[in-house]
Amino acid sequence: IDPEWSEGEASPLQAALDLVSRDRSADLVLLARGDQPDIDTGVVRDLIAVARETGADAVVPKYRYAPGWPVVLGTDLWRYFMGLEGALDVHAVITTHGKHIEEVWIDRLEPTIIKGVDDLPTVMHRGD
Repeated sequence: IDPEWSEGEASPLQAALDLVSRDRSADLVLLARGDQPDIDTGVVRDLIAVARETGADAVVPKYRYAPGWPVVLGTDLWRYFMGLEGALDVHAVITTHGKHIEEVWIDRLEPTIIKGVDDLPTVMHRGD
């Protein structure tokens, strides 16, 4: 629970990363959007596999030329995120502060980000 959630996107991310960093065995963290529920589990597995194989600071899915979600962060970059405050553009931070960034090509469009009620049928149309 983040009591400072109103201070910007960095605050709840810091709270989550702080919790994960208490587990000394964790060496990767997966950042996903709560408003994008239709992420394929195969994409998640691929991102984690590439992160483990390469030791990258970050692994980002590339949906037909556009970076998307979720992303996987290694410990150095996730510790950098813990020091940020206020508004936050995760992809911009990865691009400017990640030394080794890997991309996983996904040959389809990124799953819908739900911005309102009108977006719900596009996500729920499959009857999942």
